[in-house]
Amino acid sequence: MGHHKALMRLGGKTLIEHVLNTAAPLSLPTFIIGETETYTHLGLPVHPDHHPDLGPIGGLYTALVTALSPVLL
Repeated sequence: MGHHKALMRLGGKTLIEHVLNTAAPLSLPTFIIGETETYTHLGLPVHPDHHPDLGPIGGLYTALVTALSPVLL
């Protein structure tokens, strides 16, 4: 699509805001994998993708090696 899909709007909020609002009641440590300058406004730690050329699987890999918890959502 050529742009950040997480920033597309649905019902007045971005898709990532919908995800974060849904996950918030779980009270789990939360961070974002992506471009730092794109997501810092959300107030969460942002980690750059270790393998941006691999698509979504690269982001999942980065999340697995970045997380301090044995549980990921």
